[in-house]
Amino acid sequence: MTAPTIQLVAPGECVANCTQANCPRGTQPIVEFLPAVSNVTHKKRAAMLKILAKLGELFDDPDCAALLEELGVVRTKTCETCRLILKKSQANPNTKIGACKRKWFDDLKPQLEEMGCVECGWNGIDAMTLEHTDPSKKKRDKKGDPVSLGDYIKWSSLGGPEAMQAEFDMESVVPMCLNCQLMAPTHNAMKLKIDPDTLPTVRWCDDPAAYNKKRSLTERRKKQDYVDGKKLEVGACAECWMKMVPFGSEYRPGHSGYPHAFQFAHRSELDKGRGVAKVVNDRRSYDTSKAELDKEMGRSRLLCMNCGKVETDERKNAPGPSEEEN
Repeated sequence: MTAPTIQLVAPGECVANCTQANCPRGTQPIVEFLPAVSNVTHKKRAAMLKILAKLGELFDDPDCAALLEELGVVRTKTCETCRLILKKSQANPNTKIGACKRKWFDDLKPQLEEMGCVECGWNGIDAMTLEHTDPSKKKRDKKGDPVSLGDYIKWSSLGGPEAMQAEFDMESVVPMCLNCQLMAPTHNAMKLKIDPDTLPTVRWCDDPAAYNKKRSLTERRKKQDYVDGKKLEVGACAECWMKMVPFGSEYRPGHSGYPHAFQFAHRSELDKGRGVAKVVNDRRSYDTSKAELDKEMGRSRLLCMNCGKVETDERKNAPGPSEEEN
């Protein structure tokens, strides 16, 4: 890989290089480095188009340097040609990744959707996964992280389609929808968390690690309790019949669930600042984070995890417009 560079050669005309060492085109117009139309890169693409429009009005201006620096952040590292070559390779069933991709999309994924969830019976939905009743038997990568069957790129180096089938056929594996998986006893969200009130109260100067741990857990719990309270005020998924009940109370699989089985889904990808969960889990205090939490929740609607997955997939190539003129 080579280092990315950008040059302004005329008003509104930029060229850039592809970081792929064997790129067949080398230096080419900057538009070849526009992020794809996708719910993941929609915001970067819109930002890049705005920068290019500004550059069309400026040349040999001090502001150009700053705009070119911003352009370097939002552009893709590789050109569209190299990205298409990679995409074609990954779609080829004769390649390792292509074989795993076909195994997932043409074989295992349709089977999961047809089988339906063992807990609630939902079937035919694109929100199915495999739940390991014995987590110790789940396939893991070299770092020790669990690997889902849908992550077909990783499976190309973990045994390929044969290993994927073996994982699918394990006796300890059952099909579940995302809602029920989050409510499974083995899921981390269902396990008891450390209560910060049970930790000793110490001064930072006496024990910095203990002080920071208690403070971090306390502030994170405040933020999580605040978000869960807002979820309970809404009370149900905006797309289906799933109702929300407080953590620890009775629930019915496929009909109700705890707050962690629901998400605040942004109505527009262009208006999204940060995900609510990221704000909850960062190191900042509740008082500092509350305004951002309110802003992001106000940009969102409440969806169960199943409906959130379906919406994300539908928006993959059609993210939609901004509500805030972004």
